[in-house]
Amino acid sequence: NGHTAYISAETSHVGARGCCSGHQGACFHGDGTVLLESGNSKRLLELSLGDVIKTSDGEGRFSFNPVLKLPHANNSEPAEFLTLTTETGKKVEMTSDHFIPKCGQGEVTASELVVGDCVLTIDGKETLMDISVTAKYGVFTAITQDKFIVVDGIVASPYSKIYDLREKYVKYLSELNLATERKLVGAKGKKSRVIKGLRT
Repeated sequence: NGHTAYISAETSHVGARGCCSGHQGACFHGDGTVLLESGNSKRLLELSLGDVIKTSDGEGRFSFNPVLKLPHANNSEPAEFLTLTTETGKKVEMTSDHFIPKCGQGEVTASELVVGDCVLTIDGKETLMDISVTAKYGVFTAITQDKFIVVDGIVASPYSKIYDLREKYVKYLSELNLATERKLVGAKGKKSRVIKGLRT
């Protein structure tokens, strides 16, 4: 549909590493679920490149975009996760340094949130009713072309403060688009020379 951007071979290797690689305990817990375009749900630890998942621009608009990068292989890295619970019972587990949009105030780390704060969800703005800490194993995330992903119904960044590749990722996409434009221009120029040669 018009909201889906499909993956290509050129974009399947975004960045050298993802948001939390090389650092213990950063990102989402692997049991966190994302919504697929098919309508099914899938755990983060089960995702594959090209899976089309629900994403958000952080301004109330949602779409489905393919996973371009999975920074973590299956792992059992130890981490302390904050469980954020909203007024309707939505719960997401992320590490304290993970970015999440706060209603009308941009992005903050999960550790900066307090009970009563407003977060964005698939159903709109919701108030945080509880924040708890649990030690678990396995850290995961998924990167798409959109700014945010939706995990367990809550809008969150795929990046953490400890290892933030957002600028590098945006630069990569810009360079990729520029390279594609150059190829198209080059192809047009080659075609013109061939036609000119035929005329002479």
